[in-house]
Amino acid sequence: MKTNTPSTSSSSPSTSPASPTNSSPHQPARTLDPKDLLRLARSKEPNARAALAALPAEQIAYGCTELDAKARGEFLMSIDDPERVVPLLPETEFALALNAVGKEEAGWLLAFSTEEQRIACIDMDCFDPEGFQPERMVGWVDAMIDAGTATLASAFQELDPEIWALALRGMAHFSIGADSGDAFTEDGVVFYTPHTDEDFDRVREILQTLFHANQRLYWQVVYGSMEDASAECEEWAVRWRNGRLADLGFPSREQAMWVYRSLTVDQVEFSDPTVSFARAAVDGSTHALIPSRFGEMLLGDALRQLPSGRASELLGYIAGVANALAIADRLELGNPDSAKAASDKALAGIDRGLRELVENSGFAAHEVLDRVTALQLFRLGATRDTKLRGGRP
Repeated sequence: MKTNTPSTSSSSPSTSPASPTNSSPHQPARTLDPKDLLRLARSKEPNARAALAALPAEQIAYGCTELDAKARGEFLMSIDDPERVVPLLPETEFALALNAVGKEEAGWLLAFSTEEQRIACIDMDCFDPEGFQPERMVGWVDAMIDAGTATLASAFQELDPEIWALALRGMAHFSIGADSGDAFTEDGVVFYTPHTDEDFDRVREILQTLFHANQRLYWQVVYGSMEDASAECEEWAVRWRNGRLADLGFPSREQAMWVYRSLTVDQVEFSDPTVSFARAAVDGSTHALIPSRFGEMLLGDALRQLPSGRASELLGYIAGVANALAIADRLELGNPDSAKAASDKALAGIDRGLRELVENSGFAAHEVLDRVTALQLFRLGATRDTKLRGGRP
């Protein structure tokens, strides 16, 4: 076993923590259990609604992240002022909530979302390992329309033109001139034949809104919607999307596969401690920071022994392992069940690796957690428990 040796190998990714935009909101002092937040939101009693409205928006947003995706979506649809909570949610948590309750039911919440949240919704849900899936974009288009013209117009500026071109191509056939069928045009130059009656309404709304919002972009999108540009259009859409996913803490496929590389106890590298435990002040804020899903795991106990700043940092690295597993296992990033499966596997593997090192290193659990990366802990745990490798293609 290597001790007091920083992990600086250039061949091994560090599994970066989720980026600030993908992490939990700033930790406020918690006074309500997340289930109490949901109970207040469901209540019809004026006093309950008033109590919820009196809570700081940051505290509500933090509580939301502890709810499962479906409960989070229900909560956001139930409160009187979603406009002060929605923008504070991590992008991934917002996207998962809308998918969990259904875009047709909760899509109107996009009116209160940030640019980054809307982009994340498309990046997580409308792509899979095979590329862009235009049929998945349909629900988001309908949600943007429900959210209002301003939201739809903003999305034209926020999403890549390639995404809009591919989405429109999935809804209609575009050509110069009316070359076949019942063709329609908004400009007298480019004609389109919708695939269905519902597609006609969507395409017309998109084109009319885009034409009035940004004519330069309008022509770029409608010309890009013609079939002869298909392969190049999708290639660029995937490239831009992968870059944005990296900003959200999702590594490339090649980097993600490091989570499944075998690691033994003797191969683990310990870094220098970042915390002087003789002087460390651990207070209730650390306990409030640890999500309830950590339950009675040794991992949760170890995190509670760390100062809140260090615990928060490590939670980001743990989320990074879950993101890597989602990519390695080729999961659908926008699927709430997939996200939970990746998170559960990450916690189980890290907890197993932590137990192995506590038994063999002579360090306490919180000391191990401070000195060994979450990636190494998962690799060690998955090496010892082959069930944790399930789902790997």
